[in-house]
Parts: sequence; structure tokens; C-alpha cells
Amino acid sequence: METSSVARATSILLFGSITMLFAEVFSGSSVYWFLKPSSLFITYPFYILHAVFFFNLAIRLNKTSLRALYIIGTIYGAYEFWFTTVPLYGYINKTPVFHVIFGIALFEYFALIYFWHPVFSFIFSLATYDYLCLKQQQEPSRSSLFHALLVRTRKNEITWLLAFTFATLILLLYTSFKLDAFFIGYGGTLLIIMFFYFLRKKQRGKISISDLAVNNTVFSILGGLIIALYIAGFYYHSHFDIVEPSAFLVAILTYSLSFFLLRKAPTNSNPSPSSLDPQEKNRLIPLFSYLVYPLPLAVLFVLLGFVFAKIAIIAFFSLMFLGLILLLYIAYSLFIN
Repeated sequence: METSSVARATSILLFGSITMLFAEVFSGSSVYWFLKPSSLFITYPFYILHAVFFFNLAIRLNKTSLRALYIIGTIYGAYEFWFTTVPLYGYINKTPVFHVIFGIALFEYFALIYFWHPVFSFIFSLATYDYLCLKQQQEPSRSSLFHALLVRTRKNEITWLLAFTFATLILLLYTSFKLDAFFIGYGGTLLIIMFFYFLRKKQRGKISISDLAVNNTVFSILGGLIIALYIAGFYYHSHFDIVEPSAFLVAILTYSLSFFLLRKAPTNSNPSPSSLDPQEKNRLIPLFSYLVYPLPLAVLFVLLGFVFAKIAIIAFFSLMFLGLILLLYIAYSLFIN
């Protein structure tokens, strides 16, 4: 059955809500995004625009392996240079966590561009949406994330549980270990995701990863809007802060490195959905349970706050090093192979 335009729009809103969960809520940037007009009408559409555009870029380039998606996610995350300027000045009160070198706040640069956005904002968001597709239609998705992250293996179970544990600690840190703030922000976002998911299930056509695909005209329009937003955002911030010329050089080098690595990344060679083992659809990780997992986990962490407050701080400072390690690992793996 052909998917209607309204159903496709619902799928995109669902994907956008999932992206807000991983990108903004878990990071503590916009915990109450659905209660703030600026977040609801600016940040939410902004992430929808980016997530849909870069997903379509991956499909068009046939670069849907995890390594390729990570690299595309770094290009996605580089919006921070222009729209928020966080890699230039820091996030908390515009005070960088660590030192500034060549006009770049090192912690924010590696934490956001090379870890949080490619891993949480892009890969985990896309994988979660893909999971919801699979749970409804009970057939393999064309996304390579099915093999990489969604099949139930010990490695994947540990990966998702560690990711949700890590993200729960970060969100608790930003909410000062207040359960009411955590439950409102995280629980509220989960309810929005479930609302769009069940609404989409009632609409015409089965929910699919292809609901996010756009034609060439729309793809070009999305790209143009992104560039326009970058220009407008940077123009706005330039009135309040001085950008060092070296920061522009670092931004150019960042994009150059990402495009170079993306070119090195192999094109997708996974089998088509029709050639996959039919039993694999019954071996998905219990992601619904994992999405609920942070709620009781947060209660436990708060009750043992004297221990986990310190662990949360360690997790926060590890963001920079995780970004650097991931970048080096991906680059190394591409050159070795």
C-alpha cells in the first residue's frame, strides 16, 4: 500500500522526536524542548532538517556502513561551528571546559563533532527509528544498521545498555540529579515518540525507513536551507563574539578531513533485504525495554548520588577523549582496510 503524504510527515516527526531525545535531551542541551517555544519551533525543525538531509546523503552516496555513517555524522555535527559556535566559545556560559587552541575550544570540538553528534544524534537516532520500522513490518530494513546494531547479540546488547547508562549519567549531571527534571524531560520525550509511533501505525502504509527518503528537488532545497541557516546563525553570533581567523582554518580542515575519510569509506556491500535470513527479524534487541531503562536507572543513580555524581563527572570529561579515540579508530580502520 502506498504511503500517504500525511503518513510520511508523521514518520519524519517521529524521526525528529527520536533525534531530539538523543541529541538534545540526553546531552542536557534542551531537556524541556517540548515546553519551550524556541526549542519546539527552531531546534526541533533544525534537527529534522539535518537528520533527514544527512540520511538522504548517505543513501545517495551508498555509504551506509557504520563507519561511513559516523563520518557523515561528523559533517552533521559540524553545524556547531556556524549555528551555535559552541566549538569556538564553549557551551556553559560561553566558557570552554578546557583550553582554546587556534580559536577552538578543544573539549567541545572533540566531544560534539567527533562523538556526540555522529554517535548519538545520528547513528543511534537512525537505528532507533529503523528498529520501530522493523517491529511493525516484521521484515528486514534496507538500512545497514539492521545488521550493525539491531540484531540481538551480546555485543549489541552491551553497546546499547552502556550507551543508555552513559547518556543517563550525562542527563542527570545537567539536571543536577533532580528526578523531577529527568522524568519530565526524558519521560515527556518518550511519550511524544510513542504518540507519533502509534499514530503512524494507524495511518496508511507500513512505517518504513524509506519514509525519510526525499527526491532530488527536495534534497537540494534541504541543502540550501542548511547553508542559509549556517550563514544566518554565524552572522548573528558574529555580532557578539570575535572569531579568530585560525578557527575558520580549523573548520575547513574539519570538513576536508571528513570528506576525505568519507571517500575512503567503502560503499555499502550488505545483502539486499530479500536475501537476509528470514529468522533475523525475530532476533532484534529489546530496544523498547532499553528506552524505558533510563527511568529506573535514574532513580538508582539519584539514591546513590554520592557515588554516581562523581561517575557522571568522569563520564562528562570522557566525552572529549571518546571523540578523539573514535576519530583515530575510524581513520586507522579505513587506511588499514
